[in-house]
Amino acid sequence: MERRTRERTTASRIKCLFLVLLDAEGVDAALHFLERAGIPEDLVADETRPVPAELWYRALAEFEATLGPRAIDDCVDGYLHEDNLAVWTAVLRGAETPADAFRQLHQLGREQVTNAEGVSDWRTVSATGDGWLGEAPLPPRAADVDRVTRARLAELRALTSLFGYRVVSLRAHQAPDEGVTRFAIRWARPWSWVRPGAAFGGAVAGALLGASENTSGLPAVWLAVGGLLGLACGAAGWHDAQRRARALSQSFRIHALERSGSLSSRRDAAGAPFESGAVLGGQFRLRRPIGVGAAGAVWEAERLADGAFVALKLLRTAVAHDSQAADRLRREADALGLAWHPNVVQVFDHGHLPHGIAYIAMELLVGESLAQRLEREPQLDRAVLREVALQACDALDAVHAAGVVHRDIKPSNLFLTTDAEGNLQLKLVDFGVAQVAWAETRLTRSGTPLGTPGYMAPEQEAGRVVDGRSDLFSLGGVLYEALVGRPPPIPPVTTDAGPPVPWIDYTSVPEGWREIVQRLLAPWPNQRFQDARALRDALRALADAGQRDTA
Repeated sequence: MERRTRERTTASRIKCLFLVLLDAEGVDAALHFLERAGIPEDLVADETRPVPAELWYRALAEFEATLGPRAIDDCVDGYLHEDNLAVWTAVLRGAETPADAFRQLHQLGREQVTNAEGVSDWRTVSATGDGWLGEAPLPPRAADVDRVTRARLAELRALTSLFGYRVVSLRAHQAPDEGVTRFAIRWARPWSWVRPGAAFGGAVAGALLGASENTSGLPAVWLAVGGLLGLACGAAGWHDAQRRARALSQSFRIHALERSGSLSSRRDAAGAPFESGAVLGGQFRLRRPIGVGAAGAVWEAERLADGAFVALKLLRTAVAHDSQAADRLRREADALGLAWHPNVVQVFDHGHLPHGIAYIAMELLVGESLAQRLEREPQLDRAVLREVALQACDALDAVHAAGVVHRDIKPSNLFLTTDAEGNLQLKLVDFGVAQVAWAETRLTRSGTPLGTPGYMAPEQEAGRVVDGRSDLFSLGGVLYEALVGRPPPIPPVTTDAGPPVPWIDYTSVPEGWREIVQRLLAPWPNQRFQDARALRDALRALADAGQRDTA
């Protein structure tokens, strides 16, 4: 499964199509439209939520197939529907004219989104009092370009209409070499033609009135009075048109704020729906829990953009706002993103969902952890253990080369699955306490050692600087447990006074493995294997020497 881009849009663009169909064809047709496009019905309940752009592309194709090839051009009313206005709130804030709003068009959809990266795709090139130049990225597939362009043109017309202005000209030009479509729009005040037209008409009418009354011998006076009356009528019409346009703009702004507030209250009341079948942020449908704890959960989930199944690690709403918990999840995503390797679980995406839930979408693994295997088989088959250890070395080599120290190597974080050929494959998982070389270190400075007692190296237990050799110590603890049938005793904390007295009895470790495990569990980092490659060479030499699996 390939890493996905984080191209997003807002549900308002899909909801616009839904509302137009609802008005034109009725409820059944609108719901069938969503079903055929593979879009959950509840996705259109909240127009501000970010959704995969792929859903929008599918919706546009289905909408065009339902109502005809030019139906997308007539979707302005869907953008202006009172149940679809919340998405405009950030764009309209403080805007008195279309130019003000167009300058803020990049804020579209960001009102209620905790992390709106990738949501708004408009970029302003220039804006004047009566026009705007901007651009938006082309969709990945050529087949979607025309539909997406026409939908964007309708969106620009809708924004102009929010102020009661009329569009004078609107153009789009694709620049495939640059991966964008450029847009140009000009508008005019709806009263710009009323004032001179009404004034001129009124003056003519007044002059005719004055001429018709030319029986008193005072034609000049009547002509003057008639002209003034005509100008007054024209001015009244101009001011009336201006007043109505401003009232319309104010009405849209009020409805947008009210709609935004209503959605916000609904989200607060709903909380974070961690239950089977729930759709989170219009992106993932939860299927079954893989692991659940007080702080969050890992779920098997369907990614709605392409129907792929992923492992979705979630932090509950309250925990997601805790700085240390959020740091842990961010670190995990950073570390996994840096350390791609077949023996390291792959991360596809991470961020925040509208409920305030922090998440990581990862490769969905089928199998069991080494901890689960050791519950059934306390002393692992030596050939299997050698293969597990070699693959763990490969994983750590990649992780350390990326500047990451895992800091929590233990049996439950070594996952055993199979590759495409059915061979054993190890996956290193759970980078929640990983140390990234270039990242800030608030977690480390918290004063609490990070890791699992019994597997942490002495320097890690003491809160001192750790490096890749600390992970190798932890791997030594895993090998000891798999060979002896019980976890190693907790090591004493090393001090500058000298090395600690020996705390492990290695007589239970099979000969041949003993030297490797003893060196891995050395109290001082400089006494251990200096990197994963050196350990891998020792393990291969063990196999080459024909060591037999003995108890």
